[in-house]
Amino acid sequence: ILRARWRTEWAVIMPILLRRTASAFTSYHDAKLLTHKFLESRSPSQPGIRLYNNAVTKWEHFILESQICIDLLNHVNGNNKLFQKLDGSQEQRLYTIANHIKHVPKVLRSQNIEDNEVMPLWLSNEGLESYGQYYLSYIEASEHLRGMAMLADDVQDPRSAVDKWRSESAQLDLG
Repeated sequence: ILRARWRTEWAVIMPILLRRTASAFTSYHDAKLLTHKFLESRSPSQPGIRLYNNAVTKWEHFILESQICIDLLNHVNGNNKLFQKLDGSQEQRLYTIANHIKHVPKVLRSQNIEDNEVMPLWLSNEGLESYGQYYLSYIEASEHLRGMAMLADDVQDPRSAVDKWRSESAQLDLG
């Protein structure tokens, strides 16, 4: 059915990328639903701690799956990374938040954590927040997911993807 095949490492990485993108999409959808459920059901007498924790867990899954996708893309792109260290882009902030989620003890040793920063990820009115004033707005999270979905659509047909990337003057090493 495919008109072409990915060569070299891309043949291994693209199916993983598709699976991780699908998982990120599911986690994002579940996180959004649980966040809405938390906001709709809480009250002063029942603050909804379990719903909040469940929502945060799904947001963490979304962030971690997104980080894996960034790692895969950075690997196949060689020197053309999706972000530069501390560039402030949404990908860099998302990646840093994922590292906070994975490496809490290291973050606690290396940064001054505020008294109210009791988890590596928490929800605010504007989006997802983490230690050191790192944040990803809900809009940025949806934009990131949209970009991942568009890439997943592209890579399902290698020839069309390569043609599209070449027409967009992408600087990719296609192996």
